[in-house]
Amino acid sequence: MGECLSLAHRGFGRTSPNPMVGALVLSPEGEVVGRGFHRFYGGLHAEEEALSMAGSRARGGILFVNLEPCSHWGRRPPCAGLVVESGIARAFVGTLDPNPVVAGKGVELLRSGGVEVCVGVLEEECRRLNEGFFCRFERGRPAVWLKAASSLDGKVALRGGESRWVTSFEARRYGHLLRSMVDAVLVGVSTVLIDDPELSNREVDGPSPRPVVLDFHLRVPTSARCLRRGALVYHCEGEIDRERELRSRGVLAVRVGGEGGRVRLEEVLSDLLRRGVNLVLVEGGGRVLSSFLESGFYDRLFLFQAPKLMGEGISFSSDLSFGSMEEVVGLGLVSARRVGEDLLLELSGPGRPLMGGGKPCSPA
Repeated sequence: MGECLSLAHRGFGRTSPNPMVGALVLSPEGEVVGRGFHRFYGGLHAEEEALSMAGSRARGGILFVNLEPCSHWGRRPPCAGLVVESGIARAFVGTLDPNPVVAGKGVELLRSGGVEVCVGVLEEECRRLNEGFFCRFERGRPAVWLKAASSLDGKVALRGGESRWVTSFEARRYGHLLRSMVDAVLVGVSTVLIDDPELSNREVDGPSPRPVVLDFHLRVPTSARCLRRGALVYHCEGEIDRERELRSRGVLAVRVGGEGGRVRLEEVLSDLLRRGVNLVLVEGGGRVLSSFLESGFYDRLFLFQAPKLMGEGISFSSDLSFGSMEEVVGLGLVSARRVGEDLLLELSGPGRPLMGGGKPCSPA
C-alpha cells in the first residue's frame, strides 16, 4: 500500500476534482506485474492502467489500491467491474470512497464478483493523501491550508508593510512546494497591491495553482502578476466595467456577499468547490489569515518562524481579539522541523464544515 501511495502522489495538482489514486497488481506468485496511477483529470484511472499493464497475469492475483474502486460510469468505465473481469482474486483497499455515488458500492461489486476484499490498509495515510477530496464530501468545502511566515515575535511585516524577506530561501522554496500540492492559492488584495506576487510554484516542478484574490472593492490592477488566465477575484462592490475589463484578460470577477470590508468566506469556499477546487492554500495577508482563523474554516496551519525579532509591525493574527483564555484559537501540533534557518510548525485546525454538505465531483 505504501507503493500505491507513492504512485498516487505523482498525480498531485493534476487530478482535481478527482482524487489521487495509485494501484499495484501482483501475480498469484507475488510478482508485481502492473502499476498505475491517475495521471490527470479525465485520464485513465489507476486500476485501469495497472490492469492493462498486467494483462492475463492479473488472473488469480492481488490488487492493492489506496481508494475504493469506483462503481459508476463517468468519463471512464467503473473500475470495480474491470477488476472483477480481470480475474483478480483478492483486493486490499486503503479506504472507502466518501463520494455518495460510490461509498461502499465498489467494494460490494467486487465481493459479489467473487473477489475477497480487505478494507482499511494504511487508512489514515490514504485519507490524508486525499485530504481535499474527503473534505469536499464530509465538510462541504475544499480543504483549507493556511501559511504564514513570521518572526519569533509573530510579525509578518514591518509597520510600513515591508515583508521581503522574513524567512530564508529554503522556507520560501518549501512554500512553493506547498503551492504545487494545492489547486488554488488565495491572498487578499492588500498583498497584491504591496507585494505584487506571482503566486506560482516556479521553484519546484509541477503545475502552478489557480490564483484567487479577495478584493471587497475590486481594486486589483489588471497589471498584477498573479492575474494570469483562469485567476479568480471575489468582490462585493466592484463596478461592472471593472468586471468586464478583467474578463477580457481571462480573469473571472465573482460577486459575493460581504460586510465590513470583508467578503463572505462561506460563499467563496462554496464557489471554489463548484469549480472543482479540492484544496486551497491561504497565504495572507494578516487580515485574510485572521478571517480564516476566526471562522474555523481551515484544516492546517503551516507556520514558518524565522529567528528574528521585528518589534512593532503587522501580525498575521492582529485582527483577532478575545475576552478570555477560553475563547482563544486552539491548534494541535502535528510536527515541528527545521527548514533552512527557520522553524516550520505544522498545526491542525478545527476543520469547521460548511452547512449543506458537499457536492459530488464530476465522475471521471
